[in-house]
Amino acid sequence: MDKASDSVNYYRLLKGALQFSIFIKNNIYFPQFGVRKNNYEINAENLAYIEQCLWRPDTDAACPKFIVSDIMDAAGIKDPLASAFLSGAVISVAINYNCDFDRGDQCLPSYDFRRIDQPEDKISPGYNFRTAYYYRNSNSTLKRDLYKRFGLRFVFVVNGVGGRFSIVPLLIAFGSDQLKLSGCRFLQGWVCSVSPLWLLTLC
Repeated sequence: MDKASDSVNYYRLLKGALQFSIFIKNNIYFPQFGVRKNNYEINAENLAYIEQCLWRPDTDAACPKFIVSDIMDAAGIKDPLASAFLSGAVISVAINYNCDFDRGDQCLPSYDFRRIDQPEDKISPGYNFRTAYYYRNSNSTLKRDLYKRFGLRFVFVVNGVGGRFSIVPLLIAFGSDQLKLSGCRFLQGWVCSVSPLWLLTLC
């Protein structure tokens, strides 16, 4: 960090960012069952609920609104101002659906947060990138200002598992098992019929 950066109170500027809210809108499709689900149509009074709720892993795990500080805590980042905000960070957001369509249409996802970058790296730790701004000064000389930017990058991973009872796979599995048992009985009878006398005692 250079002298110009040292003169800025980053802690004071970034502290308010911990209270930013993030709304995650996600959709998923189960083509085998023709079912589409999402994470924001939670109940009949959906609009009022979305406006008032905040995600909490123990009390309100279905809410799709998150506070940045809660995400940092869930990702295991103990001091986000020092370890994530100043150098940046990459956060994995895993959205998992586990749906039983025989029990109605209610299928709410669960959320898992994890930091996936390596803050201990010696070379360019965290998440950062550079952008350039080109302009001409009063003498028409081409100039360039190079900015190094730090931030939080969220990587979303969506997994979905859905199931529904069907009589056809059950009958196929049952018939296959019965066929296997019949084959075993036939094979046993054939072996006993052609076996020598000393093997007949095993039949």
